[in-house]
Amino acid sequence: MGMFETTSKWLHWLVAALYIAIIPTGLMFDGMVPGSPEKMRLIDIHETAGLVLLALAAWRFGRRIREGLPAENPAHRRYEQVAARIVQIVLLAASVGLPLSGIYAAWALGDPLTFFGLTLWPAAEPRGSGTLAFVLHGGPLIVLGLTPFLLLHIAGALKHHWIDRDDTLRRMWF
Repeated sequence: MGMFETTSKWLHWLVAALYIAIIPTGLMFDGMVPGSPEKMRLIDIHETAGLVLLALAAWRFGRRIREGLPAENPAHRRYEQVAARIVQIVLLAASVGLPLSGIYAAWALGDPLTFFGLTLWPAAEPRGSGTLAFVLHGGPLIVLGLTPFLLLHIAGALKHHWIDRDDTLRRMWF
């Protein structure tokens, strides 16, 4: 199995790094004073990182549609190939879907959407209570639902690297 090309590697690791930054900031909102300067700064950082993530993830998603998913390694067992494919598809879809859910959350809450402190759309009236319930609980539930897939992705890469001693992880490194 050959190495991934440089753009694919950069997109993979940048998306991963942004998720590592975005998820904790999103989970911190609940414990903060509404409208406080600290919360507003954190929201700006979260939204900015989310919009950058969306752009990178959409680029990555488009490349996967155009080029297809990575070739399966014939040396891997069939269940590993199937599990890897399912995890790849779920994480790829989530890399676009989660930032979109954040944009939807800002809209539903009537919050402004900011990018590096610039307002992309102003604050408005919050939407209906059903929408708000989804927004307040949807993001954390999506993250919770993705956690097993992310852990499988990491565990699979480490298993192939340390136990099987194959090139699965090295293919994605620089």
